[in-house]
Amino acid sequence: MMKKVVEVITLLFLIVQKLPELIQIFELDNIGGIGAEKKQVILDIVDAVYDTAASLFSFSWDKTKVMDLTSRVIDAVVKFFNVVGFFTHSTTT
Repeated sequence: MMKKVVEVITLLFLIVQKLPELIQIFELDNIGGIGAEKKQVILDIVDAVYDTAASLFSFSWDKTKVMDLTSRVIDAVVKFFNVVGFFTHSTTT
């Protein structure tokens, strides 16, 4: 049982660790859509990973809390990338 808990914790940390990379991929590959749509794609990926993990392991983390944390991390990473000038925004008329 303890091994499963460690595996799930490791999985969740990997998700959080990979969020900046996912954000960069969606931004740099010029995937269409506004930021909210890109964010939703990442949230959908995390949602699917959570569901898969929940089907394999029994754990007590509330999905709503995991998704809220993920959303907040995405917002923080995007704000940081905007502040440091990593993302450039085009203006359209």
